[in-house]
Amino acid sequence: TFTATGSMALGRGQHSAVAYATGKVLVSGGFNINSILKNCEMYDISTQKFVSTDSMSLQRYNHFMIQLTDGKILAFGNTLETEFFIP
Repeated sequence: TFTATGSMALGRGQHSAVAYATGKVLVSGGFNINSILKNCEMYDISTQKFVSTDSMSLQRYNHFMIQLTDGKILAFGNTLETEFFIP
């Protein structure tokens, strides 16, 4: 069963998301009706809200993110450049 929760600041598709063991989820990039996005939002399961966080340096959609063993998030795809998100 799906239950409504907090809303993102921007609607987006073709984005990427990665879950932390802490119950937070980082959502990045994607595409909305106006443009390709580089902004990111963090969802917190305890508050059931999204908050804006640091943007990626590049606009990305159809990209991937993985959490590395040191906790950094590696974002890659849709461009030749890669970048880290450090929580």
